[in-house]
Parts: sequence; C-alpha cells; structure tokens
Amino acid sequence: MGAIALALAMAAAAVPASAAESNLWTQPSIFDTPGGLKESLRDTGINLDVWVTEFGQGVLAGDGETGIQWGGKGDILATFDGEKLGLWEGLSVFVHQEVIWGEDANNRGDGSLIIVNTALAFPRMGGSDQELSVTVTQALGPRASISAGKFNMLDPVSRTPILGGGGIDTFMNTALAAPISGVVPPYMLGAIASYKTDPANFTLMVYDPRNAQDPDVLRNPFAEGVTTSLSITVPTKIAGRQGFFDVSGVYSTSDGLDLAAIPQLLLPPESQDIQDKDGYWYASVSAQQYLWQDAENPAVG
Repeated sequence: MGAIALALAMAAAAVPASAAESNLWTQPSIFDTPGGLKESLRDTGINLDVWVTEFGQGVLAGDGETGIQWGGKGDILATFDGEKLGLWEGLSVFVHQEVIWGEDANNRGDGSLIIVNTALAFPRMGGSDQELSVTVTQALGPRASISAGKFNMLDPVSRTPILGGGGIDTFMNTALAAPISGVVPPYMLGAIASYKTDPANFTLMVYDPRNAQDPDVLRNPFAEGVTTSLSITVPTKIAGRQGFFDVSGVYSTSDGLDLAAIPQLLLPPESQDIQDKDGYWYASVSAQQYLWQDAENPAVG
C-alpha cells in the first residue's frame, strides 16, 4: 500500500524545540508581559495557558480516502499554587481541559498502523472529543515530588527532551511524539513519584492499567490489576551537546496484552485479539542525543 500525504499545522504561537526544562505549555505569549494578565494571575497563585491549534492534513494520492481534513484542538491548562492560595508550601494542582473539533487525518484507510496526528488523536481515539485531567502534586524538597490523579500522558511526554511537543511542537506522528509501549495508557489514573540526583533522575509510577477515559476506571479503580513502572534517566554529554540515556521496567498484575485495547494502534477490523495471559512485564532502553545545539539557547537544537 502506498500514499502521498501532506500536513500543515498552524499554532497560536511559535515555540522552540523541547529541551530538558522546556515545556510546550509554558512558552511566553502576547498576554505574558510585565504587569499583564498572566503575571497578575501568577501573583495570586494561578498560572493559566490557553492554546488553539488548527491542522490541515490528508492523503493526496494512493490508497485510502484522499483530500485534506481540517480540524483543530483547544487546550486550557491551569496550575494552582497551594502556598500562594493560602494552603501550604509545595502543594500544586494541575488541570488540563482538551477540546477537539473538525476532522483529522487518522483512520484514512491508507495502511497506517500508527497514528499520524497525535494531537488530534487524543482524546478522540478513546471515544470523546473532550477530556478533563486533574492531578495534585506535593513537592518534598527541591529534589523529590509525588503526584496523584488522572494524568493526560501527553503532558509529561511533551516535556521529553528533543522529542517532546505533545504532537503540536516538533513531531506529529505518534511513533516519535508519544512512542507506543502498550503498557502505559494515554490517560492514566494513579500516582507518580520522582527523585532527582546529580547523576540520574528516578521515576516510579503506580497506576491502573486501563485507559482512564473509561468511566469505570474512576468508579472502580484497580479493579483489573495494578501496574508498576520504574525508570532511570541519566543525562549525558557528547562533544558538549546534551543527551539522555533511559532504562525502564514495567510489571502488571493485569491480564496480558490485548492489542485491541491499545487506542494508539489503528488495527484493521479483521484483526484478531491475541490470547490473554496472567500478568505481563516490559523493559526498554532508549537514548536521545542532540546533534547540534544553539550556543545561546540550548533549548533549540
């Protein structure tokens, strides 16, 4: 099967390539000026970002439905600082409301097994054009923190060095924007603990293995098992350029992998589910490396 595709994305603001401390959702905007609206809200303990992105993408020739599909996505992101709001130090609440409209170039019948437009795939692939995620975080000093709630997993992925961007900045295809493991759902109910040391960063996750877009996950959490993940990320430098080396391991008590339960895969209707097994494990080793970095702004590379 073959096809020729064209994609054009127009974002509300231009942002640099993601880096170690870069976040797609915290780039400066026309409202983020001294004495402006965003600064006034931040002073009271509310950090608010609103993003609107329009996409034109489609198959021009070959297999599948041809033509350009036009659609868009809106993101409202708010972080509430507990200390500034009169509670206690280190507490914060993060809220992410997503809304999708129009069409998208996924499921065009061109033979793609992996989503070609990550931003418009979620939450739509889970059966809804809008989704709300809420997480509560408590910092335990400058190096450690623990978060719990319903996570939109594109948010932490958007902060991944080099690849990050959430399907809006940098890469659009899920193979790069949010690499599929099959063991982390796109929306996750659980907790994440992180600890930073000088040589490495450690992340421990405990979560319900099911996609948290399913209302039953919120009503009956961990009813089908629990998944635990541990990852170790080591920053590296080659020829003065930043890189990252990561080792991850996952174990779940849930029944074994069912490919049809992975919304990131565009499986054909005639595909058959693989046989379930009791529990599963997963291990990965990955590396990223800048080939070039801007000397004045290392976030660009």
